[in-house]
Amino acid sequence: MGLPQFPNGRCSLLLESPVNFTIVTGASKNHWCPLQAFLLTLNKTLKSLPEKIKPEIVVYDLGLSSAQRQELNQLRVEEGLFDELATFNYTKYPSFWNLKVNRGEYAWKAGIIHEVSKTHPGIILWMDSGDRVLPNFLANIVHFIKRNGFYSPTSSGDVRKWTHPGLFQYFHDDMEKYAEEPNCNGAFIGLDSDNRQVRESILEPFMSCALDKDCIAPEGSSRINHRQDQAVLTYLVLKNKFRCTDEGLAGLMIHKDGDCKSQIEDHRRQLGS
Repeated sequence: MGLPQFPNGRCSLLLESPVNFTIVTGASKNHWCPLQAFLLTLNKTLKSLPEKIKPEIVVYDLGLSSAQRQELNQLRVEEGLFDELATFNYTKYPSFWNLKVNRGEYAWKAGIIHEVSKTHPGIILWMDSGDRVLPNFLANIVHFIKRNGFYSPTSSGDVRKWTHPGLFQYFHDDMEKYAEEPNCNGAFIGLDSDNRQVRESILEPFMSCALDKDCIAPEGSSRINHRQDQAVLTYLVLKNKFRCTDEGLAGLMIHKDGDCKSQIEDHRRQLGS
């Protein structure tokens, strides 16, 4: 499907009707710098979008310090960088979701997306705090997901390299059917929870798998041979005839955590000028 293009990096497409969507991210105290930079750069991007495609922005506290949480609330109230601060309730979920042990097997990401689908149904964009987006990408992707139900870019390697065989055993499926397919990218997951096919074939199975360690993190798996949430997502996408792609979708950058200090310093200089 062809995607609308936006000249000079700005959105010129006016959708026929307003599109409500939600951007969600989360961070613990060791990702405080990237979280701030994410919110600052996202705010710049959103200023270039028509009012009718402005999102609701939800930030999940995955283990911030009290001082960080206080400062984050100031960014919400004083600068309007996001709309809602939610505290992730680990006690509602299995103990292996504990972020301090193997990063909680990244299962909490499925939990957050599922929670947001209940509180903010419709188009949901999970974005890691290292993500950066240009206006044309954000406008394009909302349009794309509205029409197609799901989007995630690809990541390096293939299914064989980054999926432990135990996942296929769990689903009673054959790895060789998918082995050479590219992986989806857990850094950016976009879906429409109002799309019945997406809800039943991706969203709900993603959550169900995340609740069972034998599914999302089979015995013998590690970051050396498995990508937890990303591996499960990729399998569900391929099984249900969706696909992850980068084709025709410029303007998304991932793993930009390293620029967080410079982004924050630039913002402070602008405030002081």
